[in-house]
Amino acid sequence: MKLFRLVMLFFSILFINSQLWASRDGQITVITEPVGVEVWLGNHFIGNSPVREKIVAPGKYEIRLIDPIQKITATEEVLVFSGKTAVVEKKMIPRFGSLQVNSIPENATVYLTVPLGKTPLKSEFVVPGKYQVEIRHPESLYKNSEKQVVVNEGETAVLIDTLIMEKKKIFDKKALVRLGLGAGSVAAFICGIVENGNNNRYKSSGRLNEARTARVRRNLGIVGGGVCVVAFEIVAFF
Repeated sequence: MKLFRLVMLFFSILFINSQLWASRDGQITVITEPVGVEVWLGNHFIGNSPVREKIVAPGKYEIRLIDPIQKITATEEVLVFSGKTAVVEKKMIPRFGSLQVNSIPENATVYLTVPLGKTPLKSEFVVPGKYQVEIRHPESLYKNSEKQVVVNEGETAVLIDTLIMEKKKIFDKKALVRLGLGAGSVAAFICGIVENGNNNRYKSSGRLNEARTARVRRNLGIVGGGVCVVAFEIVAFF
C-alpha cells in the first residue's frame, strides 16, 4: 500500500511539474487580410494565416508576413508573455490596383496596350498609373471608344461606357472603290471585244493600218480589264 502511494505521489509531482513548465510558455496568433499569407517566426515558417495559438517561449519575436500573390512583405514585432496569447492582426495593403470595365452593350474587347478580355471585365494586379483604355465591339456598327483611367494603389478604378452606333452608310469608301473597279473591268472587256471585231473586219477588207490600231485597243482593253479584276480582289481582301 505504501508503495502504491509513493508511485501515485511520484506521478502527481511529475504532472504538476509539467504543468508548471507548460505555463511558462506563451502563444502567438496571427490574423491577416487577405488570408493565406505566409507567416515566418524569425527564419522559421510556421504556417499560412490565420495561425492560431502557436506555442512559443516568452520573449520578443519578429513576425514576417509574405503575400506571394501580391508580392508584399510586412514585418511586425511581438512580445510574448508567459501564459498569455499575443495577437498580431495585419491588413496587407496591395501595391497594385484593379480595373473594372463595363460596356453597353456587353461583349466588347478591352485593350490596355494588349487585349485584357471582354466586358464585363475586372483585371487584378494592375500597376498604378494613368492608362488609355480602348473598347472595341465585335459588331462593326458600334464605334470604338477610348477613355483615360487612373488606377491607384490598393483601389479599383471603374469605367462604364456606352458605345455609340455609327450611322449606317449605303456605300463606304471600300464599296465605292470596288464598284468603280468592277465597272472599269466591264468597260475594258467590252472595249476589247468590240475592237477584236473591228480588227477582224478591217483585216478582211484589207485595211491593215486600221486593223493594227484595233488590235492595240483590243489588247489594252483586255489588259485593263484584267488589272481592274485583280485590283477588285485586292480591295475585297483588305
